[in-house]
Amino acid sequence: MLQKLPLNRRKSLFALAGLAALGLSPAFAQGAAVPLPEAAIVGLPRLSLSGRTRLTFFGLRVYDAQLWIAEGFSAAKPTAAAFVLDLTYLRDLKGKLIAERSLKEMQDQAPVSEEQGKAWLEFMLRTFPDVGANDRLLGIHQPGQPVKFTLNGKPIGQFRDDAFAERFFDIWLNPKTSEKAMRTALLAGAQK
Repeated sequence: MLQKLPLNRRKSLFALAGLAALGLSPAFAQGAAVPLPEAAIVGLPRLSLSGRTRLTFFGLRVYDAQLWIAEGFSAAKPTAAAFVLDLTYLRDLKGKLIAERSLKEMQDQAPVSEEQGKAWLEFMLRTFPDVGANDRLLGIHQPGQPVKFTLNGKPIGQFRDDAFAERFFDIWLNPKTSEKAMRTALLAGAQK
């Protein structure tokens, strides 16, 4: 039955971890922002909330997302300024599937060499753990620094590769994202 759906619809149905069909929960969107853990933002410039949304997959809540941005952040070139992508999971997901789907989304936006794809996937497989309800994963970007990831306030990995950082965060922030509504919600408070 799924094979009869158009390719873009199948991609949306199988996407995970921010890469699936989007559903915005008005209660989440109107509620108070969840502040970032102090330990995660040490050394970063002052950040403000740009936008928030909730990802759903077949009506199941997957995670709540918040984008925190530094002054000067622009939707046109996100990686030129500091920001934090903040995902609070609402269900169990396997780290291996998150890593594999992330690479697929990166490849769908633009070609990735086999060597580069292998290195990126190996890093994500080592870094992204299995997650459960209420686990909070942060992706921390600061220009000129390695991209850093924390889980529940504890560092889980970092990677010094500007191309990886740009392409990884493009999953959510690039106009070519498979989830344009999520991008719009996250970038609501950013300069165009």
